[in-house]
Amino acid sequence: MLKTKAIFERKTDDFQPKDCVIEKVIELTSQEYDAFSKNMLADYGFIKDNVDLMYVDQEGIYHCLLVVGEDRPDGILIESEGSGYARYAAFLPNARDFLSARQEETQGLHDAKPETESPGMKMNL
Repeated sequence: MLKTKAIFERKTDDFQPKDCVIEKVIELTSQEYDAFSKNMLADYGFIKDNVDLMYVDQEGIYHCLLVVGEDRPDGILIESEGSGYARYAAFLPNARDFLSARQEETQGLHDAKPETESPGMKMNL
């Protein structure tokens, strides 16, 4: 048996995933993450400090932050649209596993071409 978390929509006939680029990963303590995930409409310093990284570009790609908790497997993608709160948010189950896999991929790229920097993480959500 596999366990995870998901957000279910009632009677949906079409999911509308959005392309996104994770510009930065913000790691909070477990307590801070729990508080944030239960009150995402409050203003947060870590969002205000990174407001310039979050936007939707001309191609409709969301540039966002990934917020994770130190002992939490899941994460939350946010795009604040210039605000200090999570105006747009998407739950990312197993975010830690995703980050670990991406880090391994990136490490392999750096081993092959050390002079090349890795671009931002892109994903469909």
